[in-house]
Amino acid sequence: MKVGTLTFHSSYNFGSNLQAYALQKFINKLGLKYNDKIEYSIINLRKEEQNKINNYKLNDNFLKKMFKTIFFGNKLKKRQVNFESFIDNYLDVTKEYKNINEIINDNIKYDCCITGSDQIWNLNTYDFDWSYFLDGINCTRKISYAVSSGPVKREITKENSEKIKKLLKEYDYISVREEGTKEFVKQFTDKEIYINMDPTILLSKEEWNEIIESKKIIEEPYILYYSLRPNKKRTKMLRELSKKMNMKVVVANPSYKYDIIGGFIKKYESGPLEFLNLLKNANLVISSSFHGTIFSVIFNVPFYALNGQNDYRINTLLKTIKLEDRTISENDNIDEIIKNAFNINFDIANNNLEVEKDKSEKYLKKALDIGVNDEKYM
Repeated sequence: MKVGTLTFHSSYNFGSNLQAYALQKFINKLGLKYNDKIEYSIINLRKEEQNKINNYKLNDNFLKKMFKTIFFGNKLKKRQVNFESFIDNYLDVTKEYKNINEIINDNIKYDCCITGSDQIWNLNTYDFDWSYFLDGINCTRKISYAVSSGPVKREITKENSEKIKKLLKEYDYISVREEGTKEFVKQFTDKEIYINMDPTILLSKEEWNEIIESKKIIEEPYILYYSLRPNKKRTKMLRELSKKMNMKVVVANPSYKYDIIGGFIKKYESGPLEFLNLLKNANLVISSSFHGTIFSVIFNVPFYALNGQNDYRINTLLKTIKLEDRTISENDNIDEIIKNAFNINFDIANNNLEVEKDKSEKYLKKALDIGVNDEKYM
């Protein structure tokens, strides 16, 4: 069976790369488990818009470019090398395509095409493309797995609404990642909509450890701070936590001025593997990122989700694994945050992840039409 997946596999975003790897590895494992030969590849769509994001060229004036080059040029070059190395060595990708027309014109025939995971159905992302709805792509069977429409509800135009309705008619199975996305998709189809967790949970902690360097990047105790939208208030909170807990704050995702103000340890050169190393070995993770949260759970690292209650994706995750109390905001009392920082029991969360993993395996078996003779088949 020839399987092609479209997802955010090549953005310089830790979670995007790692979820693509997880789905690839898990589906290949399913093929081996049920003796169903699978030829799996990620359709290598790399739009110009994504390249701009990867190289931090969006909205950069001359002074911003100079600032980044002078202070962080070497780290950012190393970052690019680390991301591209991960894509080259860990992801099975096709030849590169710059747009959907190049994919269509190549006329590759797939037995099954998968869209997902990540925010590929978020029409407001700068690098959104209709190929993420498999528009015009030659597939016998079309499915999605744990796709997301983003962290919050957004309005959609009538034209886009009609297009989504048309494209979803071609899907055989639809799986989304959170309740918010399910509500979004329900507007456009009467088909059953499954909710499945992010592909990263499909691999065990031991399987993730196989690709992580055993040597710690940082030996001393530290707080890993991972925020895609840092601000002055969050920086101030992290500085106070650092001082009171007597631990340095480490950042792997560039935010420039806020990190300088905070005086944090800057690991901007980090790619996906370095990020996993930093997260796994952190004493505490504070993150506003979905993947920062889910990997903390996978590795059983004490964590707080920044404003997680206001994010569809994080909120669904924490409710599912019964860790709703692990959300904080920039306005919370610092002493209370410290008091409860390590007061976390992962036993229930671990069990719930196994339940979700089993549910996802059953969905993928059914959607891919493999393992049909297995007694646990849906």
